[in-house]
Amino acid sequence: MVMFKCLKISKIIFYMKITKNIIIIGSTGTVGQHAVKLVQNDLSSFNTLAVVAYSNYNGLASDAKKIQAKSAIIIDNEHYLKLKNILDVTNIQSHSGEQALFNMFANEKNLTVVIASSGTATIKYLYEALKYNHTIALANKESIVCGGEFMQEHIKKSSSKIIPIDSEHNALYQLIEPHNHENIHQLIITASGGPFVNLSLNELKNVRKEDALNHPTWNMGNKITIDSATMVNKALEFIETSYLFNMPYNKIDVLLHRQSIMHGAVSYIDGSFLANCYTPSMAVPVAFALYYPHRKPTTVAPLNLSEIGSLKFEAIDENRFKPIAWAKNVLKLGGTYPMIMNVANEIAVLSFLNNIISFVQIFDVIEYCLNKIQSKSIHSFENLIEEYEYINKIANNYIKGLS
Repeated sequence: MVMFKCLKISKIIFYMKITKNIIIIGSTGTVGQHAVKLVQNDLSSFNTLAVVAYSNYNGLASDAKKIQAKSAIIIDNEHYLKLKNILDVTNIQSHSGEQALFNMFANEKNLTVVIASSGTATIKYLYEALKYNHTIALANKESIVCGGEFMQEHIKKSSSKIIPIDSEHNALYQLIEPHNHENIHQLIITASGGPFVNLSLNELKNVRKEDALNHPTWNMGNKITIDSATMVNKALEFIETSYLFNMPYNKIDVLLHRQSIMHGAVSYIDGSFLANCYTPSMAVPVAFALYYPHRKPTTVAPLNLSEIGSLKFEAIDENRFKPIAWAKNVLKLGGTYPMIMNVANEIAVLSFLNNIISFVQIFDVIEYCLNKIQSKSIHSFENLIEEYEYINKIANNYIKGLS
């Protein structure tokens, strides 16, 4: 009889609905919209405490209404009154500025923080969320790359769980056996090659902005689409792989895989090779991160292997795709070199999108900064921001000389 009662109680616990408290940072962006759509379709599983955007107040207000968020935070104070005017007729609270977000981190417990905003400025959100040991669904590679060794130490001190949303890192996260890193022979991430994979270095000189923004596989924001076209995105993912999984650069490989079906693989020392494959869609990694440790159906249909027939992989030519070679070198050198590469690229891409420099000059800016700027040791978050601003200044000054 006692055993029966225990079993009955266990069954009740098993079926009990658990609602996650979440914050979506960058809700109006491409990845953020995937998260919003998922939550909108399953409101009973999530209690959205806040949606956050930098300046898109209309999109932010719309997201807040769709997923019944308790509040909306606009980072740029200039747009606060516009947001408030829209939401005053609802029960959704309006806030502005980063401090409103940081206060929420401090005052709430057991949050799942979706960091879907792009750019290096997002590093502050990761840094603050780690302080309070929240679970972090991370789609922003710049915060890990720029934070470098300093951020790795901060992560070690926190009990936060970081679940990557980038398709490649999410794939590896699903494949790596916990606490068995010593059994890994190699981590493999894949690259579609972007729209210019068949062009020579000389042919890249004629690339136009509209060509670079036309990715053959993924629908992404402008910055990451340009990064994919230059292959800098894959280089940054290479660096992030090393940091996220505590793996030396010589145990990571990038394969050209134009079909974008296999997103990541782990080769183990016993000869086993585990791969994560699905039809390219951000819905899969977003769902994995938000529902973790459980899985739920998505809109993505299971792969039909007989229909696909075969998968093709090619080695990366590092003379053609220079950013991959740079990524290996900055990891080898350590210090702030990963940050230098990331910030220089960020400034260069913005200049390209604003028609200030050409496509191939993005590479010139990165290479110049890597050769010009000395690596430094970072001892504090304030020190990290100072270095970011210094690199930013050097890159902008160089670009002025190009234009």
